[in-house]
Amino acid sequence: MFRAYQNISLKDRFKKFFQSKSNLSRLILANLAIYLLILISSIFNELYFFLYNIELGEIRHNPFVEALMLPASYANIASKPWTFLTYQFSHSGFLHILFNMIMLYFSGRIFLEFLREKQLFWIYIIGGIFGGVFYVLAFNTFPVFQDILPQARAIGASASVFAILFTVATFVPNYQIRLAFIGNVKIKWIALVFIVIDILSINKGNSGGHIAHLGGAFWGFLAGSFFILNRDFKITDKFKNLKRKPKKRKFKAKKQRVKPVSEMSDQEYNARRAERQKEIDAILDKISKFGYEKLTKEEKDLLFRSSKNQN
Repeated sequence: MFRAYQNISLKDRFKKFFQSKSNLSRLILANLAIYLLILISSIFNELYFFLYNIELGEIRHNPFVEALMLPASYANIASKPWTFLTYQFSHSGFLHILFNMIMLYFSGRIFLEFLREKQLFWIYIIGGIFGGVFYVLAFNTFPVFQDILPQARAIGASASVFAILFTVATFVPNYQIRLAFIGNVKIKWIALVFIVIDILSINKGNSGGHIAHLGGAFWGFLAGSFFILNRDFKITDKFKNLKRKPKKRKFKAKKQRVKPVSEMSDQEYNARRAERQKEIDAILDKISKFGYEKLTKEEKDLLFRSSKNQN
């Protein structure tokens, strides 16, 4: 059983992930699809400039990319308000999208361990909008940006990714991630390092990008705090319900008889086996993240019985 789980290739894991049709996989696929369209449009754009003998120095952005990027000036935003959404799914280069998608994948996986898929989608979208608002307000407020304001554009999913990361870091700050050469690190410290780097880097280059990160992180903090309040409210409500005297029931529910294997049909046997395999996979994921000692007695017993049956 353990050997079979460990032999799953990275390719098969990603294939299974994208076939799951979760909001996380859909967000990543949307980013990849738009990046592919940007690459194709760039090829045709360069061909156009070559055929019409236009100097490369005159090129800024091709029309397709220009339509996706978020402008900093109010006048340009008024003519392209949709860019508050489209810039979140667009990227300017391979390393740009690679880093963002790796961050989105791992942050999103942790997010979905504690919160719902619909929440993940809206945290991503609203986090990107917050990042865009921070970006636009900063460029129209601080004098240092006035000279480049008319040409300034924002592109990338970083603000949305930071929103998801900081939601998790706020909601479960002590969640531990194993980092190569470092060991286990609490996610709150990882988030803190990112935010400190962004603040210190505003005057070093890519100021707009770092400011947008702060906007996404701010929304993530607000969302995570809201989820904590909502969780605590539910826990308190359940505690109050425990104090109430349970109502007497006239009838007792009958215990459901579990069929022995010999009495099961093939369909029932396969369904039971598939359900048991899901439980084993969940336990293995827990071992990889928290270690064997974090398992409950029931989980250890189930793992032992399953391992014994496999041998």
